Amino acid sequence: MSEVIDLLADIEGKSSLQEKFDLFSRYMTDEYHYSGVNYGIFLDTRSRAKITESFVAKRTGLSADWRAHYQREGFGKRDCAMLSGAVGSRPILQSQFYQMVADEQLQPEFVDVVHAVRDHVNCGVVIPIAANGLRAVIGLYNPQGDERRHNARFESNSRRIVTLATLFHRSCEWDLEVTDQRGLSQLNLSVLMYKAQGLRVKEILHKIGRNNPKTVDNHMMRVRKALSAETDSEAIAKASKLGLLKNDQVFHVSSLYLP
Repeated sequence: MSEVIDLLADIEGKSSLQEKFDLFSRYMTDEYHYSGVNYGIFLDTRSRAKITESFVAKRTGLSADWRAHYQREGFGKRDCAMLSGAVGSRPILQSQFYQMVADEQLQPEFVDVVHAVRDHVNCGVVIPIAANGLRAVIGLYNPQGDERRHNARFESNSRRIVTLATLFHRSCEWDLEVTDQRGLSQLNLSVLMYKAQGLRVKEILHKIGRNNPKTVDNHMMRVRKALSAETDSEAIAKASKLGLLKNDQVFHVSSLYLP
């Protein structure tokens, strides 16, 4: 137990999501033989399409060729693991998906994805997480592992693994990754910040050195799309949960005139 406590303290002490993710992944590899770790958040779970489109993730351990094939074939919209992570509440063993195919319990559109996954992943587990006001999923995979041994090991350690995954997620902020992966600019974030502060359009335009009233609407439209939000209020609420409403994100007109 002290080892886990030390790990969580080390994770908490890291400043970036990448550093936290590296520590968590290394521990999962060393302790439980999970050489593949996928960790992601869902910005919207209101439909299958939104689940896929709004997914922001970090990954390690699985081949780049497999990832490219996954994206090229559009597997995300038909991936049982991703969909289960977005709406489920309990861990699901990878072998359960394989068994569902064998028992003909899955709709045909999902079957080819499960077959493709099995070509690259022998065993693993998908862990849905709801914390920090965000839906997240952690996939732990052993590409060459023995299915029976893995399942028995997970059953013996499931509470510990799920608790560790949840606490890891609670320690993470996704602001930089969301900004990068969803294509938000500094000016987008500044307009969002000023909106959250309750400034009027004229005041925001003065802050950012613009004079066209449509400018604010255009920036907020980009923010809403990036955060998969339908209204400005929803975008602000999501931004707050993601850690995007920080003063260091604010764009100042003076920054245009640096010496």
